[in-house]
Amino acid sequence: MNNTLATFKPELYYHVYNRTNNKEDLFSDDEDKFYFISLTKQYLQIVLDVFAYSILDNHFHLCIKIKNEKVIRNSLIKIHPKNRTSIMKLFLDSDFNQESLHCLVSHQFSRMFNCYTKSINKKNNRKGNLFNRPFKRSQIDLEFAFKLKIYYLHHNARHHGIVDDFMSHEWNSYNEIWINEKSIIDTDKVIKLFGGRDNFQEFHNQKLLPTD
Repeated sequence: MNNTLATFKPELYYHVYNRTNNKEDLFSDDEDKFYFISLTKQYLQIVLDVFAYSILDNHFHLCIKIKNEKVIRNSLIKIHPKNRTSIMKLFLDSDFNQESLHCLVSHQFSRMFNCYTKSINKKNNRKGNLFNRPFKRSQIDLEFAFKLKIYYLHHNARHHGIVDDFMSHEWNSYNEIWINEKSIIDTDKVIKLFGGRDNFQEFHNQKLLPTD
């Protein structure tokens, strides 16, 4: 059974996705999408690595890997104490357990969503929550399945009939990975996962059926 409310655990792969709670567009223009990417870097990179993303007007997808406890702790320690949230402090002050890690990662996603919502509400003179709650996340247990999910993200716009050629869609991470343009993606880790640049390209050029 597909678990869309998976618990975040260290060094495991996940597919995270979400849309609005009222069927309106999540992103109205490129400015919104750039801002969302910047928030992903600001709030999420202390707890996870992003392996791929896809942004369409009404939803987004992320392929991620949760960092290990030591790396997360080191990142939190670098944050000035007055800028640490209560959830961060609790994680640092307590012995490591799965619940505290899941709580911290979920907390960072919530902070990102809330920050984006405030910006959109101000820009569009709207009120209230923007994103569906709770946000969807599925654990992916096998590396090959994770590669398939990355493929799906990069072909998402083609799958929805927005473009004929997946590489012509600006708002996915394929070209960023291919030209090694580092922003929120650790391109070296992605290329290593696929076994090299040629294998990365060859895998994406296949005509595979989309995954759910």
